[in-house]
Amino acid sequence: CALTGDAFKALADAVRCNPKKIVLDLSLTENPELVRCLGRDVADLSGRLAALNVSGYRLREAQLVELLTALAEVSGLRRLGLRACSDGKLRTPDAVAKALAALLACGTLEALDIADGVGPAVVAALLDTVAPERCPLVKLDVTGNSLGDSGAARMARWLAHNTTLKELAMDNNHVRTNGLLALASAFAQNTALCELAIDGDAHREYALYMGSSGSSGGSSNSAAAAAAAADHEHERQRLLATLRRI
Repeated sequence: CALTGDAFKALADAVRCNPKKIVLDLSLTENPELVRCLGRDVADLSGRLAALNVSGYRLREAQLVELLTALAEVSGLRRLGLRACSDGKLRTPDAVAKALAALLACGTLEALDIADGVGPAVVAALLDTVAPERCPLVKLDVTGNSLGDSGAARMARWLAHNTTLKELAMDNNHVRTNGLLALASAFAQNTALCELAIDGDAHREYALYMGSSGSSGGSSNSAAAAAAAADHEHERQRLLATLRRI
């Protein structure tokens, strides 16, 4: 996308004159001038912008916070794509999470994609900041943010009290058995969530257990080998039960 600052402002003026709400896809751009314009002028699209996709920008932290702060002034925004939006050098994740929380507090955003880049600290701070009972999101994508088991457990605790989210994508987060079990337990309380995309992590973990099934590792201690095999089978059965519930 080669839009200049003046061209973006002209586009914004045209959008304001359009009685219909629009979907604006500016993803995968490497235009630094457009990045600067977004944070400065996107608020001019308030009331006209239904969805914005700026995935792939690799913004610096200050740019990302500036953009999120400006978007909080855009009334009526329902979908926001920020996949791979960070340069991976976020020094104050709480600031990014706070800006995201302020955007969610507007109450209109239904779908948020922050996959592949904001990192586990931002996701954790966001879950700690946004009360699950007050979150307007129906769809959330946190794929590829290295959440691990601790992040999955935090997400499970948040889900247990949420009643709006219907689709959650959180694959490729290095979630192991304990994290999968925590997520499965959230379903005992959460009746709203219809889709949880975590197939890659779940299937990888299952494959690890299946691949080592029946192997004693050549141990000369038959009692220790039997105990290890029993523990292994117990974990495998727990994982199977989890996969059936997810």
